[in-house]
Amino acid sequence: MDGLTTVCYLQALAAAFRAQGKYSEAEPLYRRVLAIHQVEADRRLARLKGRQYAAARDRVRETLAFQVAPVLRRYASVLRALGRADEADQGEGRAERLRVRCGR
Repeated sequence: MDGLTTVCYLQALAAAFRAQGKYSEAEPLYRRVLAIHQVEADRRLARLKGRQYAAARDRVRETLAFQVAPVLRRYASVLRALGRADEADQGEGRAERLRVRCGR
């Protein structure tokens, strides 16, 4: 199973836990989803070296921002429910910066 397929399953499971109020079970899943997104982005960016690929690297970063921002918002809501408001604020801030970056 590739990383992005794993992300889909983990997000679904995390969402189910979140909907049931099982925040401590959802939290590590969202953390893992974010880590997988980063690994996938790093893997893609590593293949796009050189000035001729600058536009492609920008598209990868925009796609990552588009995919990660909603996950960060959900993760922040879980952190807030766990009483970790400072971390939740940081996640929400990062999500907003990503949203602005990708123009959505």
